[in-house]
Amino acid sequence: MASNRTRGLPSTVSSPMTPGSSKGSTASQSKVNGHLICPHCSDEIIDPVGKKKGHPSIQCNGPCQMWLHRQCAGLSKAAFEAAGASSAPFFCHQCIIASQNQEITNLKTKLEEVTRDIAHLKSEVDSLKSNMANPLSINDSVSDPTNVTSIPSHSPASPHSNTLSNKSHDKKLNLVFHGIRECPTGTSFNARMDNDYNAVLSAIGSDDQSLIRDCIRLGKFQSSNSKPRPILVKFNNMKTVQSILFRPNSASDHGISIKKDLSLHERKINSILLKERHRLITEENTAKNQIKIRRNKIFIRGRSHGEVRDNDFVPFPSLSDVAPSLSDLSPVQSSNSTQGIPSIQSSNPSPLSSHQSGGTSDAS
Repeated sequence: MASNRTRGLPSTVSSPMTPGSSKGSTASQSKVNGHLICPHCSDEIIDPVGKKKGHPSIQCNGPCQMWLHRQCAGLSKAAFEAAGASSAPFFCHQCIIASQNQEITNLKTKLEEVTRDIAHLKSEVDSLKSNMANPLSINDSVSDPTNVTSIPSHSPASPHSNTLSNKSHDKKLNLVFHGIRECPTGTSFNARMDNDYNAVLSAIGSDDQSLIRDCIRLGKFQSSNSKPRPILVKFNNMKTVQSILFRPNSASDHGISIKKDLSLHERKINSILLKERHRLITEENTAKNQIKIRRNKIFIRGRSHGEVRDNDFVPFPSLSDVAPSLSDLSPVQSSNSTQGIPSIQSSNPSPLSSHQSGGTSDAS
């Protein structure tokens, strides 16, 4: 049987190729007396040619490109003959193991990425469970009060959620961004996260990603909905939140509004106050810029108009309701006079008046 290996040769090679030939041999494979050394057994590779004794060999088509003895390559005679007649590449055990190790490494890397994506998705699901509706703000438009909604009191909250918390301290570090455009359907999770982070940073005029702890879209994505879902942004410190709320930024110029993250109780109060503000504007023609909302109260031109008590708006009495009018006081005065209440002058004349009277008579 010929010991030449014909598998994996370029199409221009028509003659059989021997291990000792220049073609097909690798520069990294050792040679002794002009013969290649098998990397497995460290013996010379001498093909049996004619009466010359030797062992058939085969070249690996993997990265090593080494020649090996047939037996060192783990091939039976039948397998060796089949490999020589086949155009399929042959790989030695070392290249196969190296390839498998690389594949395992790639799979581990992909698994880590998938694990991170799952953790983000779990965090988002936990957030949605505790926030079943969009958070409201006292600055929401009153043009459509029917949009004022609140989260049902029975909405479940995951005890394992570390993204959202009902603690007021955590909510003070949260802001809700409305109007940031969403990525189209089919965009990867990482690309969507990068888009939201960059859009938030652009809205607040910063490029420091360390300011943000997390970004979460609120609500379920629907491709048919033209209005983007709001983004709940958790910041790392209160200074950043105060700076965003009370310093001018370019967010409003791009149609983006920034609101506080309100608790369930605060949203209920806010809903009641917004409805009352809408009534004042539409029914009593009160100018919008004259109405201010502070905590659970409404002020009109600096005066307290009313407050929320027990889930109801209670108006404060006005001055006209408290102070009596002149018409209310006059019947009291007339009643006192008809009851015969003597005046001070008629019943008890003062010494001054008597002296004046006496002085007058003396003069006369």
